[in-house]
Amino acid sequence: MLTIVLFLVFLLTIKGKITIQKDNQSLILLWCLLSVYALITVLFADKFNRSLTEALGMLLLCATVLVFAAYKSENAENQLDFIWILSGAVCVLLFFFGERRVLDSRETLIILGTPTDNNEFAGAFIVPIALGAYKLFQTK
Repeated sequence: MLTIVLFLVFLLTIKGKITIQKDNQSLILLWCLLSVYALITVLFADKFNRSLTEALGMLLLCATVLVFAAYKSENAENQLDFIWILSGAVCVLLFFFGERRVLDSRETLIILGTPTDNNEFAGAFIVPIALGAYKLFQTK
C-alpha cells in the first residue's frame, strides 16, 4: 500500500507526465515485459492467490523502477545512497521496536500487519551496510 501511495504522489508531483531517460528505456521495457509475464502466469498457476500476490509485487517493482528511471538529478548517486542508508536505518528501528510473533517455531517481525520472512528482512541490510561502510572509510 505504501508503494502505491508513494507512486501516486510521484505521479501528482510530475503532473502525470513521465519522461524516461534515454539510457533507461531498455530497463523499463524489460521490467514491463517481466511484469506482463508475471500477470499472464497467474492464469495458469495452481495457487491463484499466491501467484496474484507475486504478480502484483512485480507490478509494484515495475512502478518503482519507473520512478527511478524518470528521475534526473545532478546529485542522483549521492541521493540514492542516502535513501539506501536511510532505509537501512528504518529497518533497524523496525527490528528493535517492531511487533514480533512466533510463527512456525520462528520469531517473525510484523510490518504493517504482515509477517516478514526472516531471510528477506536480513537481506534488506546488505546494501545499506555496504554503502555505510564505504561512506565511513571513504577518503575525504
